[in-house]
Amino acid sequence: MNQTPPTPTSPRDRARDLGAPPLLRADSVTRAPLYQQVAAVLREHLCQGHYRAGAQLPSAGALAEMFHVSRPTVRQALSLLCAENLIEVVNGKGNFALHLPARALAISSDETSRSPGPSLAPPPRPDR
Repeated sequence: MNQTPPTPTSPRDRARDLGAPPLLRADSVTRAPLYQQVAAVLREHLCQGHYRAGAQLPSAGALAEMFHVSRPTVRQALSLLCAENLIEVVNGKGNFALHLPARALAISSDETSRSPGPSLAPPPRPDR
C-alpha cells in the first residue's frame, strides 16, 4: 500500500520541510551569538522566498526545535528580524513575513558571500 504523506499545512510542518539548518554553535570562529546566527538563517529563508509576504512563520517552539536552540534564543532572533522590518510579531497569532525591502536583499546576499557566518565587525568610521 502506497500512501502519500499528507500535505504539510501547519507552520511546524513547513519548518520541517525547509530542511535541517546548518548546525549553529557559539564558537571562536564566528563569535556571533546564537540568536544572530538563527536570525541570519531566517533572514536568508525570507530573502530566498521560503516565506512570502503575509505568510506565517513557524512558532518559536518549532523554530527552537528546528535549530536546536532554546525558545528565548529564537524569540531574540525574531525580535531582531522585527526590528529590521522583515517580520511582524502579532501577539497571540504568530510571526508573519513582511514585504522584503531591497535593503534586506542586499544584506542577505552580502552575508551569504562571506564564509562561516555574518561578520560582526563594526562599520568603518568616517575620516575626521
